[in-house]
Amino acid sequence: MTDTDSSSSSSFNSDDSFTETTTTSWFSRILGSLMGVLIGLLLTIGSCVLLFWNEGRAVQTARSLAEGAGLVVDVGTATVDPAMESKLIHIAGDAKAKAPLVDPEFGVSTVALKLDRKVEMYQWKQEEHRETHKNLGGSETTTTTYSYSKVWSNQAIDSQKFKRASEHPNPAMRYKASSLVAADATIGAFRPGSPVLSKLSAQETVRADAGLLNAIKAKVRGPVQINDGQIYLGENVSEPKIGDIRIDYRAVPNGPITVIGSQTGATLRLIKPRRGIAC
Repeated sequence: MTDTDSSSSSSFNSDDSFTETTTTSWFSRILGSLMGVLIGLLLTIGSCVLLFWNEGRAVQTARSLAEGAGLVVDVGTATVDPAMESKLIHIAGDAKAKAPLVDPEFGVSTVALKLDRKVEMYQWKQEEHRETHKNLGGSETTTTTYSYSKVWSNQAIDSQKFKRASEHPNPAMRYKASSLVAADATIGAFRPGSPVLSKLSAQETVRADAGLLNAIKAKVRGPVQINDGQIYLGENVSEPKIGDIRIDYRAVPNGPITVIGSQTGATLRLIKPRRGIAC
């Protein structure tokens, strides 16, 4: 907290960082302490309310799990039993998709239950380090060091919030992560449906084929290359520049899965029991 009794100064270091020193008067520190006490009281009250609410949710969850366990029926996958319509069933078997999943942006494709596109951009990142010292007379001096580094991140870092934004600008992220699921996937006679498949975790690497390069170049601004199965938007993989993008793919291949859901015809749907716990 600063006021008219506070002062600040800054200095640059030889590396990509700088320090800012702020002195806060004794009076400002007292006001800050009072504000801290008030906020602490409000947080204490809020945490008590949240704890009470969370305990209620925990009880609800336990009841719903017990309720669900008693309602779930194990069924085979060879046929769909009309008698189980709208009931909660448990099935286990090999999930299979026939048509390939194709990323419309870059053309990467594979036959799978799910295809995830992971996007990372090379960006500036700001880090802060603070040291505080008390002075004679009750004032306090805080030295803040702001340092900047270049990192790969799958989230856009807002450089407008940097202390030195104009010197470390990050461009907008041109492409984002995406996910595709198989519309034709089956487990025996059942169809798991998109809501079920979207919850699967994609771990198997899918490599971009070098034959896609020309088609990608026709759609993408600037230099692009395919390096070791990865799409790279930039001039040099070994010396990335701010704004360079790398794109990887992961898939959930055909194979065994286990599903609990509500039977609607041949489709399995995620449901929400009476007490609000999603299955």
